[in-house]
Amino acid sequence: MDWLRDYIDLPEPTADLADRLTLSGTEVERVVQIGTGWDGVLVARVLEVAAIPGADIVRRARLEVGDRQVEVVSGAPNLRQGDLLAWAAPGTRLPNGMEIGERRFKGVTSQGMACSPVELGISSEADGLLVLGTEGATGMPLSELLPADEVLVIEITTNRPDLLCHVGIARELSVLLHRPLKLPGAALQESDRPSPLSVKIEAPDLCARYQARHLNGLKVGPSPAWLQRRLRTVGQKPISNVVDAGNYVMFESGQPLHAFDADRLAGGIIVRRAEAGEEIACLDGRTRRLAGDDLVIADRERAVAIAGIIGGAASAVSGETTSALIESANFEGVSIRNSSRRLALRTEASTRFEKQISPELTGPAAARLAGLLQAVAGAGPASPAVDVDPRPLRPEVFRIRRGYVGGLLGMPLE
Repeated sequence: MDWLRDYIDLPEPTADLADRLTLSGTEVERVVQIGTGWDGVLVARVLEVAAIPGADIVRRARLEVGDRQVEVVSGAPNLRQGDLLAWAAPGTRLPNGMEIGERRFKGVTSQGMACSPVELGISSEADGLLVLGTEGATGMPLSELLPADEVLVIEITTNRPDLLCHVGIARELSVLLHRPLKLPGAALQESDRPSPLSVKIEAPDLCARYQARHLNGLKVGPSPAWLQRRLRTVGQKPISNVVDAGNYVMFESGQPLHAFDADRLAGGIIVRRAEAGEEIACLDGRTRRLAGDDLVIADRERAVAIAGIIGGAASAVSGETTSALIESANFEGVSIRNSSRRLALRTEASTRFEKQISPELTGPAAARLAGLLQAVAGAGPASPAVDVDPRPLRPEVFRIRRGYVGGLLGMPLE
């Protein structure tokens, strides 16, 4: 709801809005409360991490909590010096019912606990601690950094892919409530230097449009706390500022995007069918064998992504990335659905593409992501968009009788 209010004024109680959406055909299954039950949970910084003799996984950490220091033990794999964490003081009762106390482990006293998103009720799954970035004060209540929020869980029908994003739901409410819609702006700094990477579409029947923008000067690192929080509310695990910014724009606009490490691309982008038996190592750590009906994004040497489904590890953004190429494309829905099923791989991107979203989303989304990367990752001015549009949409004009429409509606149409 906090995110949704960026695009439309919503002073009504959330339950009332949920009823309005449901009665209009957009079913709200439930409303989830998050950010409650955090009394005693404070923001802390990891000053030092050390091994515990005789323990393979669990480590000890010294935390700064305002003007004091405490020690905790944790088996989390992402316990890192310098990170900001959520620390539950002894005596705290967490949203999942766990009561926190002082506990001893192999001679080390854990003064409270460093918390995961699951323990705080932010997410249903997690593989480590809740990391709140690296910059900021400590000792403040977590609720000041991550205010309470409500989440609408909505059942979206197959014929409404436009509702798979915050702007889409805001547009629906704008119509229902007769209230203005506030679309997000790009806030983009653009250079006059063209992209050094070209784009070629060899399968225009499977790719209706492909837009790309090139950016230099990236500093890859953790996302700011506001961005991490918003992604967690929709069930996404924050990864880095570049990846998170792309996911943010997808959940905002409905257009999936991808960022390649531009320095790891051999020449330009080629959108083509896969060669039978071609293999690609994917971002999830698995290598997949492709069929001739699968669509891939390739450079001059190899496939670098399975189009509309998942990126490849060879061109992935990493901590060393300083130059990125943004992909904002439109793929044929049936092709994406068939590949997703055959590969048994369903992603947030494929979920949207298989329902056939509009090619007109590509430009605004690419500009929005480029502007966001300038804000959260220090990127320099973006190149003008490379826009390959082999099947441009043209407005259609239909002549129909007013009486015919009135007959369908059951009322006269002026």
